[in-house]
Amino acid sequence: MPKSSKSTPNSSRPNAIVALPVALIEHVLGRALFKRLKTAEPPTTAVLIKVPSESWCDVLESCLTRQLDRVEIRSFKHSNRSSSRNSAATELLNTLGSGVSTIAISATPATAISEEYHSMTDQVFEIESLDVGVIRKVIRQVTGQRPKGLKQIDLLSVGVHEAMAAIGAGNSAQDCVERLRRVRARKLAPVELSHVPTLSRLPLTIPVREWTDMLMADLARLDAGEIAPSAIRFATLDGPPGTGKSLLAASIAKSSGWKLHSTSVQEWFNAGDGHLGAVTKACANFVEILLSEDRSIGFIEELQSIPDRGRLEAKGRDWWMPVVDGILIQIDRVRHSGKKVLLLGACNHYSLLDPALIRPGRLEMRITVMPPSSHSEAEKFVRFYIGDRLLEPDIQVIVNLAIGATPAKIEAAVRSAEARARQEDRPITLEDVTRIFFSDDGLDDEQIQRLALHEAGHAVVALRLGTAVHSVTIIPYGESAGSTKMHLASRAPTADEVEDMIVIQLAGRATDELFGGGADSGASADLAFATRLLGDARNNWGLYGRLAAREQLFSSSQGASDPSLEDWIETKLRQLMDRSREMVTENETAIRVLAARLVKVKILHAGAIRETIDQTCASPAKD
Repeated sequence: MPKSSKSTPNSSRPNAIVALPVALIEHVLGRALFKRLKTAEPPTTAVLIKVPSESWCDVLESCLTRQLDRVEIRSFKHSNRSSSRNSAATELLNTLGSGVSTIAISATPATAISEEYHSMTDQVFEIESLDVGVIRKVIRQVTGQRPKGLKQIDLLSVGVHEAMAAIGAGNSAQDCVERLRRVRARKLAPVELSHVPTLSRLPLTIPVREWTDMLMADLARLDAGEIAPSAIRFATLDGPPGTGKSLLAASIAKSSGWKLHSTSVQEWFNAGDGHLGAVTKACANFVEILLSEDRSIGFIEELQSIPDRGRLEAKGRDWWMPVVDGILIQIDRVRHSGKKVLLLGACNHYSLLDPALIRPGRLEMRITVMPPSSHSEAEKFVRFYIGDRLLEPDIQVIVNLAIGATPAKIEAAVRSAEARARQEDRPITLEDVTRIFFSDDGLDDEQIQRLALHEAGHAVVALRLGTAVHSVTIIPYGESAGSTKMHLASRAPTADEVEDMIVIQLAGRATDELFGGGADSGASADLAFATRLLGDARNNWGLYGRLAAREQLFSSSQGASDPSLEDWIETKLRQLMDRSREMVTENETAIRVLAARLVKVKILHAGAIRETIDQTCASPAKD
């Protein structure tokens, strides 16, 4: 008995791979044109179809080739060689010349297809996205059931291949709908925020903290129905790279319970295979996502990539005008939607933004996100990234290094230090972190040692003379290779206090002479300070017997040199230099110990300096 073939309920129905491209073509071309092309009825027609991306080209070309065997069909991709594209265009022109209709398919027809074919084109059609009516029709054809509840928004960002797979794998019409919605949801899912700290934990500078407090209060009022969505002011986060603008936006979303959707202007430019017209379309899709949800935050990075039209030349302005206008229209669309949506932009160069982009009603508030500029701000960032993995004195050393450093640099320093310690199977140390911050500008070990001795000489002599030392570092800053910060005498010093100050300033040079291989030009700033201070003390402050203030006797234009003053200063400086050498010699051990510590950690604060010096048990400090 012959084996019978058992039919399934769907055996007579088309599959999605066939049905969807056909439905798309019929929808785009229209039934009348599609029928005429299929039967090759006159007149001969040249058609151009613009698709959303190059991934559509092969799908439609295969379908049209099967359905329209009397039409010459070619797809044009930028990924193909220009010679190949030119050859295909020539073939289409020759086909037209022989009386046969043609169809060209491309995502970027303006640049991928020759001008000659453009000039012969009779009709141009554009597929912007999957049409919900087409998808409903295909689902009915494939499943025999009517889909319910499918909306155009459910197809946002769903590609043609994904649609064919979702419909083909569906067991029922509603299963197809749910699969399509899952594709959209996964592609357009809000940013995952589980790893993001809340604003209460995130270290922020004072101005940014004040703004976030105000914003969070407004969002709470909006959720409570006390204010309208129009009361929420959109903002631009401005600041150099690495200051944490993206993290700030994510933290706002997590703290408020709103969903975060992130994009960038560069992503818009990359949409649609680089075609400029796709930029505004990508922006519109992003806005569509925001408006499809309740309580959403849209974060747009790289705003400076949108040019200021006022700075463009006429040709560039004509090219950019519709793109920038399209983006501004989408921002206005959010503002006037009445939906709970907050727009935040980010840029590195605020001065480059188009004024229309940041005018009132658009991204109007400028929130400058900068690196920590004070000890208290830097301490918040350091504690956030390093936690309790170091002792308190070590944390304070890193805080001093972190002032002015971006959060990204602070985090990178800690992560690199962790990696180093992990490789050696030991806990993280202060030296692991400081070596990341320290830039020696090409100094060799001997030069670093000399620099450390020089600064240690200042610090030790200052402490021995009763002057408080706040910090000492060999980290370059500006034109200075290192520095010692101390609390000098009062604004009205005595002659003894002036001389102590000068001895401290000369201690670096004395250390260079005695332990560092000889004096060099690095002490020029110290000598200039000592000379100026001693001259003021004698000529203007009356501390050395002279009562007439020289600055009152001579104007700046009469600044003739005074040989007697110069000789007196030189003699006095030599005396104070001898005193400085004596103190450096007496405290050699303390200076060398402090210098060795500096070479390791690069910077020391007051407590660590005092502790290091006290361990050497040198002479007692002066009261």
